[in-house]
Amino acid sequence: MFERTLQNIKAEEAANGTAHEGAEPAYRGIVNGLHMQMFFVIYFCMTGLHAIHMIIGLFLLAIFIFHARRNMFTAEANDQPVEIFGLYWHFVDIVWVFLYPLLYLATIK
Repeated sequence: MFERTLQNIKAEEAANGTAHEGAEPAYRGIVNGLHMQMFFVIYFCMTGLHAIHMIIGLFLLAIFIFHARRNMFTAEANDQPVEIFGLYWHFVDIVWVFLYPLLYLATIK
């Protein structure tokens, strides 16, 4: 089975005359370990940050459910905390809907 390695690619480029001294070779499907490591560092940091925001949102939701069962929120007064919580929840949602695809787009060369 033929396996393409960096040495094979360099040999092919040298044979074809496409190799340039000092130029970085085209990897053609070979994954660079440092790029993969950086991708996963950013991915797991983003996932952890997302989890923290979700835990905060769920904690606030539990508090609002507790207060709603005690009829603390009415249409006439005191409905502003529910509106603010909704804004927080949708802001977190929108931010993460855009950040995750941007991470994947940033890895495309």
